[in-house]
Amino acid sequence: FCVFVPFFVGAKLNLFQKENVKRRFISFFLKGKSEHELIKISQAYLQHIIKRPIFREAALNSIRKHKNEGDVYLVSASLDIWLAPIAKWLDIGLICTKASYSNDIYNGKFDTPNCNYKEKVKRVNDEINMDEYQWKVYHGDSSGDLAMKDLVDEYHHRLFN
Repeated sequence: FCVFVPFFVGAKLNLFQKENVKRRFISFFLKGKSEHELIKISQAYLQHIIKRPIFREAALNSIRKHKNEGDVYLVSASLDIWLAPIAKWLDIGLICTKASYSNDIYNGKFDTPNCNYKEKVKRVNDEINMDEYQWKVYHGDSSGDLAMKDLVDEYHHRLFN
């Protein structure tokens, strides 16, 4: 982790592309692992976070409420490797950055552009027919979510923090 601190600082100062730093960081730890192995790790991670109070109860209640009213999606720049089991556990859709595999081995690359900022809006529009929904609500917690404000009717920033 310490090896990457200068890259994180450089990305924060816009000296390096954040997506490249993110990809290299994840690749450092996960490249060469089989998809099966990563699924096992991500399932174990899900079990770990379910047992600990990591999920905010207000956020879980909001997800339940919105699921009763219509479709719910988790839209994130994080990788599908660890988000897919969470979305499945929550029984919601998922739009996120996707890992790339070669012969079922993680090759250290992303299969999609980093799902952040304007790319987040693009991916949502590509994967969801937003005209089918009368009312659209979005909860964001980072600056990468702010681009979603123009796409929805109701936007909440850091409501559950």
